Amino acid sequence: LYPLVNAGYATTWVLWLCFVASSQFIIVNLCAGVMISMVIKTGKEVNFYMENTPLLNDELWKDFIDLWVDIDEDNSGSLTLDEMKTQHRKLSQRIGVNRDHVELFFDHIDLNGDGRVRFEEFTLGVISWLGLPRNVNTVGVEYK
Repeated sequence: LYPLVNAGYATTWVLWLCFVASSQFIIVNLCAGVMISMVIKTGKEVNFYMENTPLLNDELWKDFIDLWVDIDEDNSGSLTLDEMKTQHRKLSQRIGVNRDHVELFFDHIDLNGDGRVRFEEFTLGVISWLGLPRNVNTVGVEYK
C-alpha cells in the first residue's frame, strides 16, 4: 500500500502544480488583455484627437494653455464644472462664455461625458464653440 499512497500524493502534487500554473497563466493573460484594451482605447482617442484637432498656430496654443492653467485650480490635469463656475469671469473675458452658459459650455466640451474635461477635450471643445477655422498653420504643442 505504501507505494500506492506515495503515487497518490505524487499525482495530487502534479495536479496541484498544473492547477497553480494554469491559474497564473490565466491571470497573466487577463491582465495583459486589460492592458492591451486600454492601449487600444488610448490609441483610438489619440487618433480621434489628431484627426479632429484643427491646425493651430503658436499664439493660439499659448492662449489655450494659459486659459487651461488658469481654470485648472487644483492642477489635476482635468477641469470640473465647479472649477469652470468658479472661473467664469476668465471664461467670459477670453472666450465669451458668460455665467449663464457655463453649464452648457461644459456639456459641449465634455466629449466623453465623464464629468471631467481633459486638455484634448478642452481644445476641441473651445475650437468648436468658437467656430475657429480648421486650416491655420500647425505647430504641435503638448500640454503636460
